[in-house]
Amino acid sequence: MSKQLPPFPKPQKPQQPPQPKPRRGFDDFSEEYVDKPCLVYLASGQTIKGRVIGVQRYWIKVFTNNNQVLYLNKAHVIGVEVVL
Repeated sequence: MSKQLPPFPKPQKPQQPPQPKPRRGFDDFSEEYVDKPCLVYLASGQTIKGRVIGVQRYWIKVFTNNNQVLYLNKAHVIGVEVVL
């Protein structure tokens, strides 16, 4: 009797690396207070008065009344109030 050979393995399709998920835009109301005078309330209890001149995903750039530029992390910001 002859031995039966094991079946050949099926050829596998070459695996492609997983496609990165498309980036979702972050939703906040940052565009509403850019280039407007604002009061920024921080978690430490401080209030900063100035003009919001730029916004990133995690940062707010504020030009204060003392001619300083402050970069505030949004994690420490409780609220932003537009002063007209």
